[in-house]
Amino acid sequence: MKITLKYSTILLASGLAATAIAWEKISLADRGEIARADAIATKADEMRESPHAKDDFEDKLRGSQLIRALKRGGYVIFLRHAQTERNGPNRNNVNLNVNDCSTQRVLSEKGWQDARKIGTAFASLNLPVGEVYSSQYCRTWQTADLAFGKYEKLAALNPAEGDSEEQLRARILPLFTNVPNPNMNVIFVGHSDGFKAVTRIHPSPQGVAFILKTDERGSLDILANLTPDEWESLKE
Repeated sequence: MKITLKYSTILLASGLAATAIAWEKISLADRGEIARADAIATKADEMRESPHAKDDFEDKLRGSQLIRALKRGGYVIFLRHAQTERNGPNRNNVNLNVNDCSTQRVLSEKGWQDARKIGTAFASLNLPVGEVYSSQYCRTWQTADLAFGKYEKLAALNPAEGDSEEQLRARILPLFTNVPNPNMNVIFVGHSDGFKAVTRIHPSPQGVAFILKTDERGSLDILANLTPDEWESLKE
């Protein structure tokens, strides 16, 4: 018997387990249609979101040099949440509830895949991961959970929600400049506006990561950025 559930129903599931069960019940043909729709949406996002991270920033560390640095630990990694379903509720939804995924945009199937790509790269390269923090929004903690299997929610990582850019910077900058354990990398999974408020760089596309280095003086040095596909292609 062919079972086809509406994709919107799946996206409104409040947890990863419920979403995973629902996804398994979708026919292969319907999965193909969803994947094609996600691909079109991704291209539209890339064209709309400008300037791109790649246009604004030149990596200081690349390839094996970057891997060796991350293996030593002591870095802050900002990860923008993975790709979301475009047709979900937007941030201005008057019924938005951070504890209810049905009132928010959630990860698309590509978003799930990209988050897992990142986690697989960390595991295969044996990169040390300490604390993993996310905002309270479902798309960030889902990204963290899929990639690293753990997360702690921080309201300070939430999007602007009416705050000015200066207020947003004031609550996020102290997180990025808190010196991590020297043997571990700390990861923040958040939103584009928070990172841009701190660095003046728009983190695009969804799922992009930036590698940061801080010290006791509170300085912040941006060393590299990687998309999910670039994590996947990293080799020692």
